[in-house]
Amino acid sequence: HYQVFDLYAVRKWPATKVAKEMGVSVLQVYLIYHRLTRQVRKEVEYLESKLD
Repeated sequence: HYQVFDLYAVRKWPATKVAKEMGVSVLQVYLIYHRLTRQVRKEVEYLESKLD
């Protein structure tokens, strides 16, 4: 899933290209992006709370 996230979120590939290259549906690209973004956000919040 990280590869899908990397291509879509970091490298800014269109979802259709990511889906084709990775052998997943466009919907899966969006779901993976949403889920990993949420996980990263939670981790950042956790780490920020440890700094306080």
